[in-house]
Amino acid sequence: MIRRLLSRLVHALVVVIGVSVIVFAVMHLIGDPALLMLPLDTPPEQVAAFRTHMGLDDPLPVQYWRFATSALRGDFGESIRHRQPALMLILERMPATLQLTGMALLITLLLSLPLGVLAAAHRDSACDRLASLLAVLGQSVPVFWLGLMLQITLGAGLGWFPIFGRGTVAHLILPSITLGLYSTAAMMRMLRSKMLEVLGQDYIRTAHSKGLSETAVLLRHALKNALLPVVTVFGLQLGALLGGAVITETIFAWPGVGRLMVQAISNRDLPLVQAGVLVLAMIIVSVNLLTDVVYVYLDPRIHYN
Repeated sequence: MIRRLLSRLVHALVVVIGVSVIVFAVMHLIGDPALLMLPLDTPPEQVAAFRTHMGLDDPLPVQYWRFATSALRGDFGESIRHRQPALMLILERMPATLQLTGMALLITLLLSLPLGVLAAAHRDSACDRLASLLAVLGQSVPVFWLGLMLQITLGAGLGWFPIFGRGTVAHLILPSITLGLYSTAAMMRMLRSKMLEVLGQDYIRTAHSKGLSETAVLLRHALKNALLPVVTVFGLQLGALLGGAVITETIFAWPGVGRLMVQAISNRDLPLVQAGVLVLAMIIVSVNLLTDVVYVYLDPRIHYN
């Protein structure tokens, strides 16, 4: 177990380094960073001075080494627009993004687990057909379209919920539903499929023959054995939620990291973009490590060598 976790830590480090290399390379492949970060009408002598000040005259390996060593110290440079440390700006917005993502995950679990179990337990019934319809709709409807429709109907039309900003719990409802619906559909379909497979096993028939209730068989025997692939999807969906938060936060003017990243790209604020991408990458990698640990709890047959 310890060796496996150490191996996963090494892999996680390689992933983070790879992300940092890609982000750094993209920032240079799209053009001269000095010209991207400065206004179009900046005089050439000021561009040259800015390039020297930022160390953009150095060879790319030297620039990357300086960037990587500074990032290890938590120094991602200063935001061009805000004139503040980039990491500090990301951390200031992170609670809003984690709040939105956490609420979306809660909605995903509250909807996908019971619907997936019921759909499998009552195969080909009206409940199963309704769950399948919801799953198809959830994975087919674009996030931006769903967010706009919720704003128009439940927000502006009926006035039930605020349509933008962050404040009360009511501000969380529409963006959380928008963000969590796709993940709900994916997890529900996965759980239904795995539950159907598990319900056909011999030990489930043995549990029934012992006189256990249907609820006990479903929850104590079938569900736990069906959760392993769902945990995989759950870990992957966190990355999807963090990525989808960029669109959702923009639609609902939610003051999180996603909206800040969109603004940073529009403002050509490269230090802020680099800091945001790397912080989100480290969060996703950490969740994947946690997923490995949960594997062992759900299935003791798994042994890490």
